[in-house]
Amino acid sequence: MLLVAIGMEEDALEIIRLVRAECPHIKIVSRAHNRVGLLRQRQAGADLAVREMFGSSVEMAGAVLRGIGISDDNAAELSRLFTHHDQGLIEQALNRPVELDQLIEIGIEGRKELEILFSQDKGDLS
Repeated sequence: MLLVAIGMEEDALEIIRLVRAECPHIKIVSRAHNRVGLLRQRQAGADLAVREMFGSSVEMAGAVLRGIGISDDNAAELSRLFTHHDQGLIEQALNRPVELDQLIEIGIEGRKELEILFSQDKGDLS
């Protein structure tokens, strides 16, 4: 297994491509700075790419939801729904070239879907 967690994205991509070409059986886990970096790393051959701030952002959103009176269970469920939905958008984007216009389009459609998901789950959130 190889962990790629370096500051320069182009260098990370080069390492991922080289290792994937030379040692195709090695599992590659990489750290991405953002969504575009994650997509590029996965397309370059990383088995798993993790956005460095995504998890903490979801955790903070859960804390805010609890802080405004949402129950722990409901805050956790909303965080889980969002994370699952976002992962679906990532998987959808992996099948396309990483171009900003297309990522924006996927994001817009994804937000509409997320709004529908959350409105269906409105119920009693406290």
